[in-house]
Order: sequence, then C-alpha cells, then structure tokens
Amino acid sequence: MQRSHQMILNPYSGHPEDERNILKKNNRESIKEFALLDGVFIVSKEGIVHAAGRYLDVDAKDIGINKGLGGRHVSAAAITRDTVAVAITVSESGGTIRMFMDGKEMAFIECSDRAIRKH
Repeated sequence: MQRSHQMILNPYSGHPEDERNILKKNNRESIKEFALLDGVFIVSKEGIVHAAGRYLDVDAKDIGINKGLGGRHVSAAAITRDTVAVAITVSESGGTIRMFMDGKEMAFIECSDRAIRKH
C-alpha cells in the first residue's frame, strides 16, 4: 500500500479478515459492488482485501502495452514492473480480464468465450 493512496473512504477499514476474504462466497456481492468504485483493490496473496478505492502512485514511463488499453492497464503494468505485485484488470468495455506481472501482460480472459490466452 506504500505505492498508493486512498481516493475515498476505505470500505474495508475496520472489518474482520473473514469479511474481507475474496475466497469466501458470501463476500462476493460486496466485492462486486465496491468494484464499481473508482480506484483499485489491494488484496494480499492470502485473498484478504486490505483496501478498495485506492489510486496507484506509479511512473508509467516506458510501459509498452497493447494499443487501445487505458490508464488502468498502464497503471497495472507499471505497479508490477516496480514491485512484486500481480495486477488484474477488468475492462469496462466487454469485461476482458488481464493479468500483469513484471510490467507485462501475462494472460487474459475474454468475457465472450472465457478462453484463456497466455502471452
């Protein structure tokens, strides 16, 4: 969370880990709702959401991603280039899911057929 700052009040602040675990089925609806907020989720490798509605503080210089992808994709690639994070984006137009590591897009899932393609 050192490379980000809170844009809105953190909706997960003060809640027990059990209520912030993305792997628990009963938490999925709240995650879907908070995903509509501006900003990113910060999730631990154990699946615990630490925050939502955060802005990434990144230097997007020299990030080479596919043409047509927007700011969230550039930020996702940049944070993974500069840290050990893995970033996942969901495109607003079509719902395509992309995974970034080491500053590069590593995989994507097209919403239409759920076909996973690796780069």
